[in-house]
Parts: sequence; structure tokens; C-alpha cells
Amino acid sequence: DQAARERAAAEAQAREAAAREQAAREQAAREQAARDLAAREQAARDQAAREAAARQQQQQQQQQPQVAAARLDLRAAAQALATQTPCSLIAWSATDRTMSLAGVVRRGDETAIRQNLSSRGVPDDAAQLALTSFDGPYCAALDLFRPVLGPAGAAPTVQVVGRMPLQKGELLQFDVQMPDWPAHLYLAYFMKSGEVANLVPSTLYQASARVRLGEPTGSFTGWEVDEPFGTDLAVVIASDRPLFGNSRPLVESQEAYMSALAAALRNARASGTRVVVRPIVVETVARR
Repeated sequence: DQAARERAAAEAQAREAAAREQAAREQAAREQAARDLAAREQAARDQAAREAAARQQQQQQQQQPQVAAARLDLRAAAQALATQTPCSLIAWSATDRTMSLAGVVRRGDETAIRQNLSSRGVPDDAAQLALTSFDGPYCAALDLFRPVLGPAGAAPTVQVVGRMPLQKGELLQFDVQMPDWPAHLYLAYFMKSGEVANLVPSTLYQASARVRLGEPTGSFTGWEVDEPFGTDLAVVIASDRPLFGNSRPLVESQEAYMSALAAALRNARASGTRVVVRPIVVETVARR
């Protein structure tokens, strides 16, 4: 009997040990399965992250040419309109998202410019236009000035003093911001009559000077507005050396002035003289 009891106890212990070992193996298997699952999930997350990063990089690579194309389109549109619009003098600038055109155009051409921009797909809010229109025989003069037109927004700049249109008897005055280098200042005033008035024949100013032209002083009573009325063209010219060898008449024909100016600009290019111009339209009426 004693031996039987001992065998039964030993068998029970063996079964318990076997059960514990089985439980340990099952626990180890569960833990390994959990680790394998976690590893697979992490691998899936890593793969998803890599795929997302690859997609983002691909999108960026696809967008870069589109951005560059948009920039080129705006620059191309601005430059084309500034250089190819007939009978105009337009300064242009462009960024990735906007473009600007500023200057003078023949009456009616601003509408054509807007239509051109629309046909190129340029949004209205991306194009900033500051164009003033005129009627007058100024096309040849504008062509002559175009190579020396100053960049958009840069000095020299010019503004008419007072409210436009100017009426008969008012004084013609201009505020001019000189460039950031010492320059000789000229003011050529083209009239519908086909004549040019050399209102400021040549005066040297310091860099970045702000000048008011036409203000009465001493015996000078100012430039009084008179007929013929309409749209005249004033052109401010800044050069780091004198342009004309001889003084110009106060008033001369446009043909004579342009002949002298063409020669002066050729000499300036040959000698490396810096020349920059800025136009402005002046509208005059008998009464506002």
C-alpha cells in the first residue's frame, strides 16, 4: 500500500510538472506570437511611412516644374506685353504669383493688354496694371526711349503735382525722385502739336535727391497750362554724364529732338554712360 501511494504521488507530481511545462510553452508561444504581430505591425507602419514619403516627394517633384512653368509664364507674359505692345513704354516685373506692368500706352491698348493676359490664362488678381493712355504722335519717340526705360518701381520716378487733368491757367509741376547715383536731369515735354519743349535742359543732382520741377522762383513764374489741350507726354531722363554736346532750343520739332537724342543715346552706349528714363502722361483741359 505504501508503495502504491508513493507511485501515485510521483505520478501526480509528474503530471503537474508536465502541465506546468505545457503552460510555460504555451505562454512563451503566445508572447512570441505577440512579438511577431507587433513586429509585423511596425513593419507595416514603416512601409506606409516610406510610401507616404515617396508620394510626397513625387508630388513635390511634379509641382516644381509646374511652379517653374507658372513663373516662366508670368515672366514671359509680362516681358512680351512690355516689349511687343506697339506705341507704348511699359516697365514690367514678375514673381512666381504676380506680375506688374506700369507705363504709358496708346488709348485703347489697355483693353487689348487685358485681353492678351486673359488669353494667356493670367488671373485678374495676378496682374497689376498701372497704365496711362494717351492720344498723340509719340510712337516713334517711345520706340527710341524703350531700350533705356528704367526697371519697374526703380528711380527715377515722376509724378504730376496737383489733380489731373490740369486745367487752363494751372501750373505744370513735377515731383521727381532721382536714382541712387548722381545724375544729370532732363525733362522733355512732347506735345500733340509735334513739338518738344526742353523744360529742364540739364541739371546735375545728388544721388537720391527729390526734386520739384516747375515751381515758381525768382523771375521764373512757372509753366502755365494752355491750349492745345489733350494728352501730352513728359519724359524724365537721368544720365551720369551730360547727354547733349550743345544746349537744345527751348522748343523744337519732335523730328529735330529725336535726331539729336538718337545720336546722344548712341554716344552714351559707346562711352558706357548710364541713361534711364521714365515717362508720364499729362492730360490738360480748358476746364475741369
